[in-house]
Amino acid sequence: MTIPTPVSEVDSSKIIYVLTQERLQILLEADTNADVKYNLLVIDESQIIADDSRGVILQTVVEKVLSRWVGIQVMFASPSTENPEILPDIFGLEDVEVINERECPVSQNLISLDISAERSDKVDISVMRQEEGSRQLGTVELPYSLYRPEDMLSYLTWMFGKHDKNLTYASTPSNCENVAIKIAELVERSDELHTDDDLHEFAEFIREHIHPDYVLAEVVEKGVGFHYGNMPTLVRRTIERLFEAGQIDYLVCTSTLLHGVNLPAKNMFMMKPSKGRERGSNRDIPIDSVDFWNLSGRAGRLGKDFDGNVFLINHAAWELDPLKGRRQENIQPSLSKHLKENTEEVIAFMSDRKHIDRRSDRQQGIENTFVKLFNDYHDGILEESLNKFGTELEKEKKDRLFEAIEGVSKRINVPIDVLRRNITISPFRQQRMFEFLLDAIKENGPDSVIPLHPLANGAYDSLKLIFRRIDVYFEGTRNNSHRYFTQLAFRWMRGDPLRRLINDAWQRRRQAAVRTVSIGPVIRGLMGNIEQEIRFRYLRYGSCYIDLLKLALIQMGHEKQTEKIPAIPLYLELGACSDTMVSLIGLGLSRITASILADKTVNKDMDRSGVVNWLKGRNLRALNVPYVCIKEVEELLPSQPQ
Repeated sequence: MTIPTPVSEVDSSKIIYVLTQERLQILLEADTNADVKYNLLVIDESQIIADDSRGVILQTVVEKVLSRWVGIQVMFASPSTENPEILPDIFGLEDVEVINERECPVSQNLISLDISAERSDKVDISVMRQEEGSRQLGTVELPYSLYRPEDMLSYLTWMFGKHDKNLTYASTPSNCENVAIKIAELVERSDELHTDDDLHEFAEFIREHIHPDYVLAEVVEKGVGFHYGNMPTLVRRTIERLFEAGQIDYLVCTSTLLHGVNLPAKNMFMMKPSKGRERGSNRDIPIDSVDFWNLSGRAGRLGKDFDGNVFLINHAAWELDPLKGRRQENIQPSLSKHLKENTEEVIAFMSDRKHIDRRSDRQQGIENTFVKLFNDYHDGILEESLNKFGTELEKEKKDRLFEAIEGVSKRINVPIDVLRRNITISPFRQQRMFEFLLDAIKENGPDSVIPLHPLANGAYDSLKLIFRRIDVYFEGTRNNSHRYFTQLAFRWMRGDPLRRLINDAWQRRRQAAVRTVSIGPVIRGLMGNIEQEIRFRYLRYGSCYIDLLKLALIQMGHEKQTEKIPAIPLYLELGACSDTMVSLIGLGLSRITASILADKTVNKDMDRSGVVNWLKGRNLRALNVPYVCIKEVEELLPSQPQ
């Protein structure tokens, strides 16, 4: 993922950015050079425009790009979409060619593997046809009975996947780890086990730089891996590389496979597949037909296989039968859905100045809708935006929405340019924080609200105050959770090695627990907090805090003080605050590799060109840089001498 660095700060005339919609928003606001011109915008996974919490953001940033660079070429890509023509229609694009690819270049064989409670030591094999039903192929006796779902999934993956590349779908990260452990045990007892130097070096890297007890190190040496969202970036990238190279034979994955991760294999194994748990409940969300066929498309490797095999384990017991549903989904943009179906909720949200954060996707989607309408009103295009829905949005609803926005506008004095930069935070939240900052500067001076650089004396207490203000004034909550996130964010920004953060979290859990604590849940919990809390929630609010702080300082006559404000949002994003480490990550290296390399040089103030020259002049093996990190550097700088 590219850091959203403005073109003016990149030493190249030809640039390709790979960004989420949130990072694209940051780039658009940071890059104000009128001479900069972008030629092509590619929106992959375009169906996300229907997502509750992120769909409005995607629509907003694409509209910004189209209005700033008129005539830019646009390409939408979306799998299993029934109405792809809606994507250019949303943005009023003309002269559009819609290419709807119906044929899959690799066919999939659907194979049912059934183990009944009465015959737990036998598996019935059938081939499944949507039109013709299933046809029995035979029965295979097993060396022992299989009762538990994880045992069935593991054993059948190993039994029918030997000597091929295999993907096994598991519903949760913990399921991934448990199934991978069982497959690795089966591989170890078979003739498949072989020595691979790359796998051994990767396992040693995991033990040294993640944790010595992380089970991934044990299974990967046997050609087995697992893959889910909240994993260290370098670990996840290396697993993908080794799987693509055929060095990992079995890869157990969660629904990350549904979101742009391209890991094709000869075989795919599924058993009661779900997309994880509903928030606040223990209920699994079964995958629907569209997601099922999206997953099934991973079976079979283009250019290597004519077909792939999708094994459905105990298919009759699945909560939903995805074979009977539709293969393509009808996209309805999130903005359209909220305005037409949730009008009352949107209006109620606009009228509620408190805006207590409930942290649900639906709530965030409604807030994003409110912000977009508010900004459209100030840009003079609200009526035009609402009229896009034609008769689908009744005049009475349009009038009430317009009236509600006008009412809000009278109570907000945060400038529109600040509101535009923070499109996921309601004007009421921003107004609360802005008023606090003005009062604090007036009463206690500018230094009371300006954050310190993470390496400065007193930086921890400064950050804790800011995180508390975020909870109180942005989110409207008062609890002590900010204390934990302050210490985690503080160490993260200062570049503390991930292994140290993991080990300290593990030690705390061990001291607080009655039973033995496994390292797997600790790593998942820590990485989840870093990704969802530090690099998303506090980053989002922290960026807005800085914008409002600069505005308040200028209004109170302290414009020179704005130069003292460190780049806290950037440090939260990267997990680094020294120029050298920031520059290394800016090249595209993972935080782990950047941390190891930065530790090898005395100069912590190198810019981008400085770190490139330093890397080109070093033999990284002689510096005892891990093999996994060297491989990552070689992908960026192929001419790197070793």
